[in-house]
Amino acid sequence: MREMLNAIRYLAHAGCGWRMLPVHFGPWQTVYWWFRRFARRLLFQTIHGIALMLDREREGREASPSSGVLDNRTVKAPHAADGGGYDAAKRI
Repeated sequence: MREMLNAIRYLAHAGCGWRMLPVHFGPWQTVYWWFRRFARRLLFQTIHGIALMLDREREGREASPSSGVLDNRTVKAPHAADGGGYDAAKRI
């Protein structure tokens, strides 16, 4: 089981395709089957949530955030001045 997770981590880190997986992880079809099984059971979201809570507690904060902040800002894109059109309804 640990080797399957190591293989999935390798794929995510290397950014390679399933068929380019090194041979010592086993057949790529087996690793893919385990990946699909983990994904269907929401295992990755669970691991992420637990790791996030542990990290927050390690920093001396509550495990779950009590509030959040959203920032809404409009920024003019550099290519917008090249004649991309004019929309009078948009205000920056």
